[in-house]
This record gives sequence, C-alpha cells and structure tokens, in this order.
Amino acid sequence: MGILDKARDKAKDALSKAHEMAEEHADQMKAGIDKAENLANKATKGKFADKIEAIGEKAAAVVPSKEAEEAAAPASAPAAEATAPTPAAEPAVEPATVTEEGTTQG
Repeated sequence: MGILDKARDKAKDALSKAHEMAEEHADQMKAGIDKAENLANKATKGKFADKIEAIGEKAAAVVPSKEAEEAAAPASAPAAEATAPTPAAEPAVEPATVTEEGTTQG
C-alpha cells in the first residue's frame, strides 16, 4: 500500500466521520442556517429577503438527514453499506493571461 492509498483511506475515513457528525447534528446545522438567514435579513433590512431565503433553502438541502438516507437506501441493503454522496466536480476554469498591452486573453 503506497502513500497515496493511505492518504485516500484517511480521506474516506474523515469524510465518513464528517457525514456521521453532520447527520447527528442536522437540527443544529439547520437552526444555524435559519439564524444566518435572519441576521442577513436584518443587516440588509429585508432588501434581499427572497435571495437570502433561496440560499438558505439550498444550504439546508445539503444538510444530511437520517430520514433522507433511509429513503434513498434500497430496502435490501443494510444502512451501514450506504456510502456518502460524492461532491460534484467543479468546472475547470482556465486562468486569464494579461498581454503587454494590458488586455486579457482567455
């Protein structure tokens, strides 16, 4: 087993532990999201309430819950065998280059 295999195993273990902790504290995480929404609305005097609410809903949607995990797992597979979803890959962005004239390319 090479160093990369060991690093991959450690990363999988850490991700699994983080997922378990997130499931255990989902209520607290959602309460924190709600509190952040309220603070943002107060700070902006409600000017961006619709956008803040939409972002809060998206943030709450990624908080794992046991009910969602159980619903997504097949009935024949034990819950211990379910794996955490992998995050979507971010699109590659090529860096812009600046020419001697000061214009950007790319």
